[in-house]
Amino acid sequence: MSYIFHTIRNFGKSAGRANRTEFWSFLLFCVVLNFVVYCIVISLESQGFISDQPPQDTSLQIAAFGGLLSIWFVINFCSSLSLIGRRAHDTGHSIWLGYFLFFCIPLGFIVLGLLKSDPYENKYGLPFEPDHLNQ
Repeated sequence: MSYIFHTIRNFGKSAGRANRTEFWSFLLFCVVLNFVVYCIVISLESQGFISDQPPQDTSLQIAAFGGLLSIWFVINFCSSLSLIGRRAHDTGHSIWLGYFLFFCIPLGFIVLGLLKSDPYENKYGLPFEPDHLNQ
């Protein structure tokens, strides 16, 4: 769980490195959380809270929920971009390779998760160590 908080705390920071554990932990967290949110939206829709009809008494709750979803999307997207950049750095590659794999190749970001980390210091810094999580 500390890897997930580390990724969210480094929201917007693409400097440094991220190992495979941090990458896969955050990816799993996002998949599970997005599934839960999807189930909530489907439940609200089946209850009639979300529809094409004019707003009802629940429109304020739906607007608040939509606002929270928007905030989560921004945090998730920015954290994912910074993580992909740091993961590319961990493998010894440029951040642009990570972004190319993420945006241009369907599921290409998985390649970054499968590549081995550079075990030594490279031009992007020291290898990521779990004891760095407390800093």
